[in-house]
Amino acid sequence: MDLQDSDVIHMENNKNLGDGATSRISEIRQKIKNQFPGYPDWISDDGAECELLREGGRWQAGRIRLRLEFVPEDEDSPLEELRSDLNI
Repeated sequence: MDLQDSDVIHMENNKNLGDGATSRISEIRQKIKNQFPGYPDWISDDGAECELLREGGRWQAGRIRLRLEFVPEDEDSPLEELRSDLNI
């Protein structure tokens, strides 16, 4: 599931990109942007314009972006699927 800037995660201090064990997604996105100052569009929702060439194919215009995603441990839960479909 895609993460919103206002979402909060909690994880071990040494694994979290934010300050401490609990961070807003906006903090983590900002830390990533600070690490790659020349590439802020890659981390935005819009992404950066580019072209893609796949083996045996033609050039295709589009956008590239990095995004943070949360993967629940119990992905087979019908309730989680419904929440994801409803964006709640």
